[in-house]
Amino acid sequence: MFHNQTAVITGGSSGIGLALAKELRLRGARVVLISRSGVKLKKAQTVLAEIPGDPVNVFRCDVRNYRQLRRVFQEIEKSGPVSILINSAGMVHPGKFETIPVSLFRRTMAANVLGTVHACRAAAPAMMSRHAGTIVNIGSLAGMIGVFGYTAYSASKFAVHGFTQALRAEMKPHGIHVMLAAPPDTDTPMLHEERKLLPRESAAINASGGLLSPKAVALAIIRGIEKRRSIVVPGFEGKFAYYASRFIPGIVDAVMDHKIRKAQSGKP
Repeated sequence: MFHNQTAVITGGSSGIGLALAKELRLRGARVVLISRSGVKLKKAQTVLAEIPGDPVNVFRCDVRNYRQLRRVFQEIEKSGPVSILINSAGMVHPGKFETIPVSLFRRTMAANVLGTVHACRAAAPAMMSRHAGTIVNIGSLAGMIGVFGYTAYSASKFAVHGFTQALRAEMKPHGIHVMLAAPPDTDTPMLHEERKLLPRESAAINASGGLLSPKAVALAIIRGIEKRRSIVVPGFEGKFAYYASRFIPGIVDAVMDHKIRKAQSGKP
């Protein structure tokens, strides 16, 4: 179903976005990457060129800048319709609430929420006119379960979750499939930087959640697109935590509170 379709991936120069670009290219899709980093884009372009297929187009753009992003999508559409939009661009900066500056909340919300909204707004009108298309917004398990040390990030990803649900309802009559992907911790460069900043309480909670590879997350997302799922939570641990938070939230809170107390007491 991906052959000759154009897939645009924001934040596609590394991590989950790049893993998705590889898997989609292997399935015959034309891949377009959007990222703020020109250096990372060139590296990603080189990596993807090793997979047979059409040339990989890249655009350096900050998704927080709607006007610039809209121009990028207009340029992409000149070469063919955008069939798939994957919003993978984002940021995370953990820390205790009392130490995080308000400016960091603004930057996180701008990148994770407005960046997603901007890309959807830039791509949706053309999809609606064709009555076809797929939009995938990359959320997080932390956008379903609030986690110690992630007040800014969880707030932004809960917003992405709600936005995606509402957008799905509006786009469905137009034949557009909208899906939320909510991965747990994934072995990406962003995670490695994130772990340098983690409060010990957050680290204790995360240690029990497992770690997925970007490829495993990408494959789960692709299966979700193929089956037209509304939500995908990759990995067994992620699914368990998601369903537990929905059906036995009190127990989930108690388990996390216990881990936090142990971390604060210094006990192993």
